[in-house]
Amino acid sequence: MKVTLAIEPRQDNDDLVFGNISIFHVECDNNKVSIRRNPATDVCSLRCNKCDFKIELMNNGDGPNSIFRTSIDEQSRPLNPDEYNSVSVVEIELVSKNQQA
Repeated sequence: MKVTLAIEPRQDNDDLVFGNISIFHVECDNNKVSIRRNPATDVCSLRCNKCDFKIELMNNGDGPNSIFRTSIDEQSRPLNPDEYNSVSVVEIELVSKNQQA
């Protein structure tokens, strides 16, 4: 399954904390994506509240950094397969919530 994640742009006064970023699943009518972090493993899980896909990212890896960059510069970019683990998702595109058609 291909997934497009719309990232809410960062406001100048927002702290850059992964759990505070708003993420939406475009293919599910911009449904909110839940972010959970397991402190024991430092793995962040992203899950669509509608279709229930699940993506796991290492909290200190390139996956969260790509999401941070999209929230700052509002540029679209792919999330490389080596940046996440998922049973059902094979391709992820990050886009700015402001740049959606």
